[in-house]
Amino acid sequence: MKYVLDSSAFIKRLFEAIPLDAEMYTIPEVYNEVRSMMRFMLFDRNLKVKEPSGESVKEVLKAASETGDIRNLSTTDIRLIALAKDLNATLLTDDLAMQNVAAYLGISFQGSKRITHLIIRRRRCEDGRIVKSPDECIGEARPIVRRKRRIRRVFIDRFRRTNGETPL
Repeated sequence: MKYVLDSSAFIKRLFEAIPLDAEMYTIPEVYNEVRSMMRFMLFDRNLKVKEPSGESVKEVLKAASETGDIRNLSTTDIRLIALAKDLNATLLTDDLAMQNVAAYLGISFQGSKRITHLIIRRRRCEDGRIVKSPDECIGEARPIVRRKRRIRRVFIDRFRRTNGETPL
C-alpha cells in the first residue's frame, strides 16, 4: 500500500497507524517543512520524496475549480493531491478541502478529521445566476452568495473495508 503524507500527518503523528511495510511519499516542500521534526520523532521509516507530474497537477487544479475549493488550497496541497493521483496512493491529511478534491477525483484518503459528503461549492449572483468568478456579476453592486451542495456520500475507508482493516 502507498501513502502520500501531508505535513499534518507528521504534526499529528498520523503516520504511526500506517503498516510498517507501506511505502510513504511526500513532496520536497513538505519534507523541508518537517525535516527538523522528524529527528525528534525518531522517524526511521523509509520516506520517499517525489515530484508529481504536470498533467496530474493540471487535473487537480481543474477539479479544485469545479468543487469550489481552489481558494482553500495552497500550491503544496495541489501538488500532494497530484502525487497521490500519480501513485494511486492514499492521501493522509486532515485538510478537509484536500479531502474534498481527492474524493472528487476518486483518490482514497485518511485522516483524524474526515469529510462525509462530497461538497460542490457554487457561487451565485444575487439574481440567482451561477458564476465562476465574482466579476461575472455585473450591474449594481450585488453580493456573491456562496452555497454548498452535498453531492454524494463518500466512502472514506473503502479500501480498508475490503481488506478487513480498521480505519485510522
